Amino acid sequence: MLTLKLKDENENSMVFNYYPENKKLFGTLNLDKKTGDIQIISVPENDSHHRYLQHAVSKIDEYFSSGKYENTATVAWY
Repeated sequence: MLTLKLKDENENSMVFNYYPENKKLFGTLNLDKKTGDIQIISVPENDSHHRYLQHAVSKIDEYFSSGKYENTATVAWY
């Protein structure tokens, strides 16, 4: 499980923090609002295999495709 939070938004981009297992450590991703490209800014130490990163990117892709964004989302899988 991870928590995805919108940190900042401007005309061109959105910055999201993702928190693996709702811990204090977080990674940061930048979404280009025009192209949908996602840039990895940082990956937390507790995501060494990028499992949480992949789920965060997938959720942001879903946001971009639908045009609907949330300030905070919980992403769970099994």
